Amino acid sequence: FSYCAPSRNSFMSGRRPDATKSYNFLNHFRENGIGDEWVALPELFRLSDYLVTGANKLYHEGLPPHFDLPKSWSTTGPKGDEWPYLDPLPANASRACDHANLSFVDDGRFCLTMPERGRFLTDEAAATLIVSRLGEAIGNWQRTRQPFFVGLGTHKPHLVWEYPRPFFDA
Repeated sequence: FSYCAPSRNSFMSGRRPDATKSYNFLNHFRENGIGDEWVALPELFRLSDYLVTGANKLYHEGLPPHFDLPKSWSTTGPKGDEWPYLDPLPANASRACDHANLSFVDDGRFCLTMPERGRFLTDEAAATLIVSRLGEAIGNWQRTRQPFFVGLGTHKPHLVWEYPRPFFDA
């Protein structure tokens, strides 16, 4: 399906948009009478006693609300600390393309950034964050043998593409 929210709802619920009733950026599969009783992919792992964490854009923000917390995600980490689904991005995340529009004219299909030492594209910053979560989950597995599921969604698999200018100029 060609829209972000319905695609992500379908992938995470395992159902097509005609079942999720998510065709746009207004609906989601957890609405009453649709999929409020369905078991989503990460929820299946959580219900099977896995440590389950995710970050960034596995679901479109707000669809379902709170990225499907608490149904789909562990709310505490291996050390008993709070483990929210969506951590705030680190301060070193670049916000250079946050303003980029979604027009379909030639200049609206990509956003070029100039690399800066110590600054990362939004998805790079989220990947760094989830790698630290993965390390915690692996350490927990080594101590307790509790299996884990770690998911990472990206913001920029679609228009507007965001990438460093040197790759464009090459």
